[in-house]
Amino acid sequence: MTKSLRLRPEHIQQQRFHADTAGHALEQVLAAVAAGAVRRGVSRLVAAGGETSGAVVEALRIGSMAVGPEAATGVPWMSGQVAGRTVNVLLKSGNFGSDDIFTAAWAVLG
Repeated sequence: MTKSLRLRPEHIQQQRFHADTAGHALEQVLAAVAAGAVRRGVSRLVAAGGETSGAVVEALRIGSMAVGPEAATGVPWMSGQVAGRTVNVLLKSGNFGSDDIFTAAWAVLG
C-alpha cells in the first residue's frame, strides 16, 4: 500500500524560497571564486547559467565588454577590463551550444 503525500501551499512556497535562496547563494559563491581567480592572474573564464553569468560579471566589475569570436552560435567570447587587465569571459546561458562547448570554447581563443 502506498501513501500519497500532500503538501500544503505554504510548504510548497517554503520549498521554493529555500531553492531560490540556495541558488542565489551558490551564484554569489561562484562569482566570488571567479573574482578571486582573476585577482590571482586568470585571464579567461567560462560561466554557465544566466544568473551565474550575471553574478560573475557583477563581481568582476566589468563596465563594458567587447564581443569576440563565437564559441558556438549565440555564445561569443567577451572581453573587458578588470583592474587594468583584459579578461576574456564566455557567458553561457540556457540551452546554447553543443555538449562540448566548454572544451571547444578554449580552442576558439587559441
